[in-house]
Amino acid sequence: MLRDAATERPYSSRLNGEDRRGRFACAMCGTKLFDSETKFDSGSGWPSFYDRLEGVELQAGPPA
Repeated sequence: MLRDAATERPYSSRLNGEDRRGRFACAMCGTKLFDSETKFDSGSGWPSFYDRLEGVELQAGPPA
């Protein structure tokens, strides 16, 4: 998805099994998006979070 490319293959991200405490940031701009406290195993093969950090606006799909 980053820079109009496809997502990586399911279960290929090193972040999928990441269990250290901290925050996850956008790889492009560095904006902190999610806290590790809200990370869960969705069974999808990608890191998943049930909430975003306060003040973060998430957008579905490509920018308009």
